[in-house]
Amino acid sequence: MVAKADGLRARKMARTREGIAATALDMFAERGYEQVTIEEIAAAAEVAPSTVYRHFATKEQLALHHIGGGLAAVLERLRAIPVDAPIGDALTEALIGALARYDETVDVPRALAAQDLMAANPAVRAAMHGEVAEFRRELADEMRHRLAGTADTVVPALAGALVAAVYELALEAWYAAGGRTPSRQFAAEAIEVLALGGIPLPRQDIGSARGSLDALLAANADTPATSRHRAVERP
Repeated sequence: MVAKADGLRARKMARTREGIAATALDMFAERGYEQVTIEEIAAAAEVAPSTVYRHFATKEQLALHHIGGGLAAVLERLRAIPVDAPIGDALTEALIGALARYDETVDVPRALAAQDLMAANPAVRAAMHGEVAEFRRELADEMRHRLAGTADTVVPALAGALVAAVYELALEAWYAAGGRTPSRQFAAEAIEVLALGGIPLPRQDIGSARGSLDALLAANADTPATSRHRAVERP
């Protein structure tokens, strides 16, 4: 009985959250992001301002609801996968699974409107960058947990950066396609390119790259800062 009540409560909260976000995005599109207040959103959604803040700490979070929530879903799915599962398989399953869920449930017109809003508003873009950065940190922590017993510090951070990049690329491509092609398809294509090594890298010979880097650092250390600045400024 308690479990049933908890389930009903969770569904009611989810409906309230979705209703607030949809109302906010419609108001942003109609009147402009800067011209809409949280109090006005609450009134239009027929809830108290405190209810809005309970679900969304900032107006930027409201604006990003239809495009940024998938990052949390990736982490949630990854944490549900056994720790001893192959890491590459676990990351792929979590990412593709989260995007598949997004494709099945997304409100396409509002998600496209949210992308338009983010492109036009620096504060919303900055908030999205912040969400991605936090996702990368949390994913790196999860990777360190899965790689327990190793001293590797590069792989966890790189995994977080790559998964975040694939997620962003998939949504950007989905947006460019007008929401007509599933985002998971773009993510799968990106993962295939990564797996096949189809991306040009700065250097693959790590020994030579290290030597070149050391030489560059040594040269810069012997060069006055003003000279380095002039070199950078020279066309």
